[in-house]
Amino acid sequence: MGLDSVELLVTWEKYFNIQIPDVEAEKISTVQDAVDSVSRHLNIISNDTSLQDDIFNRIQAALANIDLKNKYS
Repeated sequence: MGLDSVELLVTWEKYFNIQIPDVEAEKISTVQDAVDSVSRHLNIISNDTSLQDDIFNRIQAALANIDLKNKYS
């Protein structure tokens, strides 16, 4: 995991008030992986698409709030 990935993970953990173990976090490589991981920690069953869609939207918003362009300028 790169520094940006760790920053995202910490943001999600704080936002959703969960702890994702390092072993599990290392396997997150897509937004869907993140949604699935957060859903598991919130005990949301996989067929509850409305809640998973909400998590996806919140993760997407968190990604939009990180200003990576200024980090590398």
